[in-house]
Amino acid sequence: MVYLDRSEERLLQMVEANMPKQVPEEKKRLSEEEQLAKLREELAGNKAFGLQRGRWEQRLIDLLLPFVEADSPTQAVKRFDAFAADARVMVQKLARLRRDREKAAFEMMKVAMRFADRIIPGETFPLEQTRPITLVMFDFERTFFVNEATKSSRWQAPYWAHMGHDCSLLEVNEFGPLFPHWRDDATGNFPISVLAKIFWNQMKRELHLDKKVIVQTRFFEYWPETVVKDGLAFDFGAHWLWLKFPDSLGMIQRLPVAAWYEGRPDVFLRLFTREEQRLIRTWSFDCPRVVEPDVFAFHDEGDHARWRKEEPALMSLNVSEGLGVAITPLSFLGNYQEQTSVRLFLSQSTRLS
Repeated sequence: MVYLDRSEERLLQMVEANMPKQVPEEKKRLSEEEQLAKLREELAGNKAFGLQRGRWEQRLIDLLLPFVEADSPTQAVKRFDAFAADARVMVQKLARLRRDREKAAFEMMKVAMRFADRIIPGETFPLEQTRPITLVMFDFERTFFVNEATKSSRWQAPYWAHMGHDCSLLEVNEFGPLFPHWRDDATGNFPISVLAKIFWNQMKRELHLDKKVIVQTRFFEYWPETVVKDGLAFDFGAHWLWLKFPDSLGMIQRLPVAAWYEGRPDVFLRLFTREEQRLIRTWSFDCPRVVEPDVFAFHDEGDHARWRKEEPALMSLNVSEGLGVAITPLSFLGNYQEQTSVRLFLSQSTRLS
């Protein structure tokens, strides 16, 4: 025990009396970026989040029926208890975010609980929660030529198809070398539609695709069916990607220029000779299973490194022809468009809009 004399005791009392009172500090408000970074860290590998994600938009009856249909009442209750335990963890998490006024994190998590494909900005996924997919563009150079042509007034001039029978078309220097058989294919009434048909016929010719095509009279629409090459059939089904453009009457038309499938590039490329492969370009992804690709956006290679760092789950693993590609779900599209110069959008949707 230490004994203080009276002078030392008075000095100690004076020091303590003049020490500032420690008032509890108000909790520091996190910025939106800090909130989302914290949320990603807390939910990474969270089993309850993985099981609950995207289920809160379901009707209650649809949510509960799978439990009711279990082999026995005991099994039904057991499964429901496990579901309820996971839901409790998520409710508690959301309540804490709301209490702490972490609005950005709260809104993002709330949406993710309702829609499985709404990924958190910057979220990464373990490899077992992804699937390999490949984006194939069948004829890179001509696709970008046609894409630029759809934006140019010179291809929207009335009766271009009829002009195609004289030499005026060859004034477009880049057109002739790209489409050597254009005279055989230039039939129709709408200029940009004719150009698209020339493109499609040239691609079939050079890739030797035996493809059935239906051309409707009023609207220019191609409906690809199963492709057969060297006796091997591969069907991309609903995974065709369409280039959409307005014709000279302002009607939105579409042209199939690419496709995506589940698997790596060699699955597709091995069906073609090296000479044929020179036209084809591919981009690979480790796509989160919660995301169903619908729109692909092409951006410059210079932007790709930044996006690979910020949104790795949605970016192609490679670049080709100086372009990287992003899968653009709704939760990500707006932010991406605001910060990136997009060279080309291709959509899986068949809607003419």
